[in-house]
Amino acid sequence: MVFLSRLLRADICKQSLLSLRKSTGHSFQHCKKALEHSNNDINEAVKWLESEAVKQGWTKLERAAARATKEGVFGVARIENVAAVTEVNCETDFVARNSELRGFAARVSEGLCGEFAEKAPIGLKQISWEEISQLILGEQSIEESRARLVAKLGENLNVRRSLVVSPPDGEKVAVSCHPDGTFGRYGAAIFYKGGNAEIAEKLCRHIIGMRPIAIGTEEDLARAKKARDAYKGQAKEAASDKQDAAASGTEGPGGEGEEEAEEEAPESVDEDLLLLQNYVFDQDLKVADILREHDMEIMKFWRFECGDELMESKARE
Repeated sequence: MVFLSRLLRADICKQSLLSLRKSTGHSFQHCKKALEHSNNDINEAVKWLESEAVKQGWTKLERAAARATKEGVFGVARIENVAAVTEVNCETDFVARNSELRGFAARVSEGLCGEFAEKAPIGLKQISWEEISQLILGEQSIEESRARLVAKLGENLNVRRSLVVSPPDGEKVAVSCHPDGTFGRYGAAIFYKGGNAEIAEKLCRHIIGMRPIAIGTEEDLARAKKARDAYKGQAKEAASDKQDAAASGTEGPGGEGEEEAEEEAPESVDEDLLLLQNYVFDQDLKVADILREHDMEIMKFWRFECGDELMESKARE
């Protein structure tokens, strides 16, 4: 009977060990130690693991504090008309792709949205680490969650910046990241009127990829149209001259002048203006066409990239 009892106890411990490992993600060695401390009680083992993770995290934070954090990820969130963006930096690209690190960045942003839902300042505000470190995520402060993650991932982790974005009355906010809408190395936020959330999110992703520096104006649209019409006129004239020369025998066969002239039209002056850029999801349309189609207007935008300074759209002239 004693032998059978030991077998049953060993089997239960093994099941508990596997269950604890799966639910917490900690190593088998730590899970086994937790079960020993808790007399095989899984709930108590989880509490012990969390407590030890925080303790170890503080120690590792002190040891890792001097190590450079050159990689990282943004986590974004939006609750009604308040959006938040958090950049968490780490030491390696491998950890930057870790789902727990990304989840932490997104949860910090969610916490900020909740904290500032009723008191968000108009525009964009950077929140200091001292201000957010004691906010509670679940049952732990953000700083305790960071320490626990340092212990688990074994790298120095820093919250480089946290931003809260809230538009004026009558405007809406959208935010997105790349490669995933909730987290990534690149992100963008916009204030807009009209349209809908789906198109607004796509425009954020367009801004991430196309890097405009200003929105542009109706005058810019008119100027661009006038320039295109002028180039088309020059193209037709060049094609006609080439055909006349070919007919008189003073030039070889033509017919490609219009295409060549259009290809040579300098469009670089428009590449930095959002309204005049080819829409990344439909290259046959300009962003201005998409906005007209959805009765939408972009009021302001920001583009951000891990490790770089924030880029805000230039003011309308």
